[in-house]
Amino acid sequence: LAITIVYTGINVIFRGGDIGGFFGELVKLILFAGFFLWLLQNGFKMGTDIVSSFAQLGSTSIGSDETLNPSGVVGIGFDLWDKAWPNVKDLGIAEKLGAIILLCMAVIISGLIAVNMLLLNITAWLFGFVGIFLLGFGGSRFTSDMAIAYFKSLLNIGLQIHTMIIIVGIGKKVVLDATAGMASFYFFDFVVICLIMIVIFILSNKVPQMVGALAGGVGGGGVTFGAGSVLAAAGTAVEGVTAAPAMINKGGEALAG
Repeated sequence: LAITIVYTGINVIFRGGDIGGFFGELVKLILFAGFFLWLLQNGFKMGTDIVSSFAQLGSTSIGSDETLNPSGVVGIGFDLWDKAWPNVKDLGIAEKLGAIILLCMAVIISGLIAVNMLLLNITAWLFGFVGIFLLGFGGSRFTSDMAIAYFKSLLNIGLQIHTMIIIVGIGKKVVLDATAGMASFYFFDFVVICLIMIVIFILSNKVPQMVGALAGGVGGGGVTFGAGSVLAAAGTAVEGVTAAPAMINKGGEALAG
């Protein structure tokens, strides 16, 4: 602050200003520093309020009274398991193996989505608490951008959390609607469930980062498994299911031999 006052005084002198101009600049500088001092004292609460407000707004957008959290996202996979698992026993041997693999993949994907949301929540807390010292740089015009970047980053993360809650909330409704009218599950139904979870995962992994970029700043990163990785895992699972009948036949022939 003292350096800024000296620098401002030198500028006024070289511009040929009078004592009135100097005190005018001094008053503006004091107001500027006082504003950032107020932000420094209240910045953490403001930052947490920004993030929690976006989370609450996202839950309101999907018609939920409670804020969607990572445990609620994992619950989607467990609900699918509870509803679909009793129908596995009605399938054939090969289809039963494939259904178990697809069902396990759906639960794992729901866990990855929950990890993405958990990472955003942890990043928001760390940015809000650890990054509070950046507001101390707001007292100088030379470093005030660092203090502004603090709120930009929190706004970025808040937008990401808001977008993720909307995507996961809509995806949860799609999954529930897709399984609500199913009295019994066929193998194709397990494929559809797994594909829906893959789509939700990809959207929740990519779209929030793009929306958060609107605010600038530095946002949080999620689990960076792309569409290729997830689809490759699904392809491996399908290949295993396809090869299962041949493996069973070879095993039967060997046993008969």
